[in-house]
Amino acid sequence: MIFILSVFFLVVLLSHAATPLLVEDNKRTLSVSANGEMLVRPDICYVNLRVKAEDVSAAVAYKKNKDITVKVLNALQSKPTDSELGLAKADFQTTQISLNPQYSHRQRGNGEAAFDHYNAELTLTIKVSHEMLYLFRHIADALML
Repeated sequence: MIFILSVFFLVVLLSHAATPLLVEDNKRTLSVSANGEMLVRPDICYVNLRVKAEDVSAAVAYKKNKDITVKVLNALQSKPTDSELGLAKADFQTTQISLNPQYSHRQRGNGEAAFDHYNAELTLTIKVSHEMLYLFRHIADALML
C-alpha cells in the first residue's frame, strides 16, 4: 500500500514539474500503466470425497454408505503418526447426500425400465491447512479401506 501511494505521489509530482507552460492550451494528460504479479504459498486445500454404496435395499445401501463413511472419518481423524492425518471434526463438512433408485437398461415386456438397485452417495469436503499439506498423500492411503 505504501509503495502504491509513493508511486502515485511521484507521478503527480512529476506531472506538475514536467508540464510546460502553455499559453494557448492549459490541458494536462497523465497516462499510467502498471502490471503486477504476486505468488503466494497455498495455505488451505479443500478435498472433495465421495462415498458410494449400492444395494437392492435402500436401507442396506444407506447403512453400507454410513459404515464406509465412519471408517473414512475415523482413519482421517485418528492421531497423527507416520501414516495418519489427525484432522479435527471441524475440518469436515457434508456437502451432499443422496439415495437414488437405479434402473437397468433392460426393458420389461411393457417397455418400462426394470429396477436394479439403490445408490447411496455422500460427499464430504475436507479442509487441510498448509501445515498439513505435506500429509496430503496420506489422504489417499487412508481412503483405501
